[in-house]
Amino acid sequence: MASLKNDIKAIREYVLANTDPSVTSEIEKQLLIMEKVDGMVESDRFKEAQKLLCWGNLAYCCSIKKECPWLLAVLKTGDISPHTYTRLKEGVDWEVAARNGRKKS
Repeated sequence: MASLKNDIKAIREYVLANTDPSVTSEIEKQLLIMEKVDGMVESDRFKEAQKLLCWGNLAYCCSIKKECPWLLAVLKTGDISPHTYTRLKEGVDWEVAARNGRKKS
């Protein structure tokens, strides 16, 4: 697994240049989690990386179309392509709809 160091550095630089200072500290906390995750073994790393996400679990994330940097970082940590994530997410949506006796719209 490639190091996230360059990604973390790029996100940090972007945030400092383009983000309102009132939210910078929250983003910095997230980046510190990414740095912690970067040194872990793969299984622990992916589990810990999910703490970056709004709900703490990849299963609850939004669509890849939202281009959330935290979702993208977690996918990279888990070596999951955006295409694979989308296919898995759509499959779960269909399954939930079927269990509830509804057609997915």
